[in-house]
Amino acid sequence: MSIIKDDDLVDSDYQKLIKEVSKWLRENKQGYENVISILLIGKYLERVADHSVNISEWVIFIATGAHKHSQLF
Repeated sequence: MSIIKDDDLVDSDYQKLIKEVSKWLRENKQGYENVISILLIGKYLERVADHSVNISEWVIFIATGAHKHSQLF
């Protein structure tokens, strides 16, 4: 399912954002308030992607009865 695969891309992009922001903070000593906001927005978007995956897994379970972690019991 595309949503589940795309979550990995979002996770990867978030890690890239963290690296870029870290680099920027090392090079610049001013304007960090905006950078913190950018990091928070990135984290929130990453969480939206995680929630989208959870919803997708529940929809698949409701439609098929199959669950990703079907060996829970």
